[in-house]
Amino acid sequence: MTAQIVPVQVPINNGVVRSFGHVRMSIAGLDFTGGFKSIKYSRTRDREMVMSNSPDPVGKTLGENKYECEVEVYYDWWSNLLQTVQNQLGPGYGDQPFDIYTSYVGTNLATYTDTILNCTFDSTDASNAAGTAALTRTIKFQPTKILFNGIDDLEVPLQSPPQ
Repeated sequence: MTAQIVPVQVPINNGVVRSFGHVRMSIAGLDFTGGFKSIKYSRTRDREMVMSNSPDPVGKTLGENKYECEVEVYYDWWSNLLQTVQNQLGPGYGDQPFDIYTSYVGTNLATYTDTILNCTFDSTDASNAAGTAALTRTIKFQPTKILFNGIDDLEVPLQSPPQ
């Protein structure tokens, strides 16, 4: 018996497909409706494939999540972000944890928001060169959790004990 194929329902009703212009970002409470060139983040679950006396695995482990987040911002927005972290969270911008929110917006489109938790300034790449390109800074944040559209990938997520 063959499986019945049901078409995927696409929630587009006005012909608009999201692009980079629909991305909004908030870092440490500072809203970026512009001023950034890119944001890239990922979740990877590394698992061990458990092998036995068969060419096929007998299973796989629960594994471990690894999270990454990298943002490229234009120089003046980067400088403003450093000041914001310093002024709002305290001295030592590399020691202050904060969250990043990335929203996907658009006229007549549903808004979706990804939450990138417990970020810190873990590296900043400053490349300056002759030419016509604007100056940027690339920051790596190394979060401890990413909730894509607010949804946790774990069936039993870590939680703080009741206070």
